[in-house]
Amino acid sequence: MKLITTGYEELDEYLGGGLVKNSTNLLVEDGKCLGELFLISMLRKRIENGDKCIIDCLSLTPEKVKDFCEKYDVSLKKYADSVHFVDLTGEGKNNGINLGDLDTFAPAYISFVSGIKAEHIFNIVLSLSDFTCRFGEEKTYEHLKENLKVYESCKRTAVYLIKRDINSDKYINRMKELCNSVILLKQSTAHDRFLSVEKSPLRKSSPELIRYNIGKELEKSRGVL
Repeated sequence: MKLITTGYEELDEYLGGGLVKNSTNLLVEDGKCLGELFLISMLRKRIENGDKCIIDCLSLTPEKVKDFCEKYDVSLKKYADSVHFVDLTGEGKNNGINLGDLDTFAPAYISFVSGIKAEHIFNIVLSLSDFTCRFGEEKTYEHLKENLKVYESCKRTAVYLIKRDINSDKYINRMKELCNSVILLKQSTAHDRFLSVEKSPLRKSSPELIRYNIGKELEKSRGVL
């Protein structure tokens, strides 16, 4: 298995070396853990390692994603040539991909990704919970189960975000089984946020929780992971 770094040394260690290339991985956010910001920070680190990157905009338009990044000092502006947006919000240009029809979504998505000339593509989804709000948990799960290998066939390593306070435990647990690795963001108090790895193909045991921080709001009291 070929590995790519997440950009976070401790996270790579707990995953057993990093993320597997051309795999689908799950990030589960428990509470208000800044999961979107964590994903975008990871994406930025992949850009710095030479990947082309895609952001699937489901809950925020590309412009709102950019504004969100600027707010927390995770700017994507200087990486404009390396970041591609798929606007699925219905509020802007959607790159010709019809999210309303999941049966045609996968091939249209692959066609879009194939047009990006790159040795490897790192993809984040903001967020998979929005799929379930539109289509329901069962249909979303079945779609991903049937199409994961299709998505992974185009040199694409993806990280999906699921929010525990939106989706049922049954759905989340099935998604955990479906995905290659599972990274958890947990919150013990209003200010303490922790990172752990529940599942990795390269490491069986779960590590102790790692305290993490991303963004302006916590910098005074926490060190960045």
